[in-house]
Amino acid sequence: MSDYINQLNEVLQTKSGRRVLWSIMEQSNVFGISYTGDVNSTLFNEGMRSTGNRLLVQIQQANPDAFLLMQKEHLDQIKEEKLRKENI
Repeated sequence: MSDYINQLNEVLQTKSGRRVLWSIMEQSNVFGISYTGDVNSTLFNEGMRSTGNRLLVQIQQANPDAFLLMQKEHLDQIKEEKLRKENI
């Protein structure tokens, strides 16, 4: 493994590291579509998405189980936030 992949694996060992990486993937719209109807905007969005997709591949290289754990933690966080809002 390269130094970068080893370092990424270290980040993936922490919950806060996984949250930051998940946030970067969300902001780069890895889980969405790039098309907006405007060519320039779509191309910009696709560039961001491409960066997020590269990060996702690197995460899978560093620690194949980490992405599944990140998904679970994200869904748990959504559930917790929903429960908090319901109890207010």
